[in-house]
Amino acid sequence: MASVAFAMITLYTLHKEADTEHLAQTLAAQQSTLPPVMTLEGPLGVGKTTFMRFYLKALGWQGPVISPTYGLIQVYDLPQGPLWHVDCYRLGDPDDIYALGLVDAMMQHPCCIEWPQRIASFLPPVRQALTFDFDTKQTRYVRHDCFGPPRSRAKS
Repeated sequence: MASVAFAMITLYTLHKEADTEHLAQTLAAQQSTLPPVMTLEGPLGVGKTTFMRFYLKALGWQGPVISPTYGLIQVYDLPQGPLWHVDCYRLGDPDDIYALGLVDAMMQHPCCIEWPQRIASFLPPVRQALTFDFDTKQTRYVRHDCFGPPRSRAKS
């Protein structure tokens, strides 16, 4: 088992959609120093796709954000390079990620992966994990785990 040199946990309470947008903007502003693989876990309807819409917008994406539920992968060509948005909910076999190119993508590009528990054994030890939940009042709770050392900012 690989050891992780650094772990950070931050908890967020999101009362309205603007709070989700603020969290997405905050994480997007830190993207160059956070691990490039981000997992998003939580029940259906908890706001993972809403978060991704705001996150991609904060990274410079101007087009529509399409949930990759049926196509499994949606690649966004951002100003800083491609970002892979992956939804493993309908993945037939975890080994299918080889045919989809996801193993290579996780080593080369930022990847945001929904339903990561379906490919848990393939996830890199250095990553971010966002865990979404909500209560009966529809307040969202997000736990942000960051595993691994901070990356150095790219030099301009």
